[in-house]
Amino acid sequence: WLSLLSPAAHCPFPHIRYGRRVPVSRYSYRAGDTVSFACNTGFTLRGSRTSRCQPDLTWSPPLPLCNRGKCPGHSRGGKPL
Repeated sequence: WLSLLSPAAHCPFPHIRYGRRVPVSRYSYRAGDTVSFACNTGFTLRGSRTSRCQPDLTWSPPLPLCNRGKCPGHSRGGKPL
């Protein structure tokens, strides 16, 4: 069956653990809105840096993950390259 979504419907809030939205300027997202992400210091992004709220109120591509790992540009000893 076909479900009609309310024009006021919003995607779930795009929270990622150990990361943040960039810039942090919106608190709700409708179909067509795009959000960008960055990870906290000491974490690396796995997945797409941006995601778009779809008409079915899902995020595509899926929200990324922030994994604990080496920071880009640092050697094993933690010294800048």
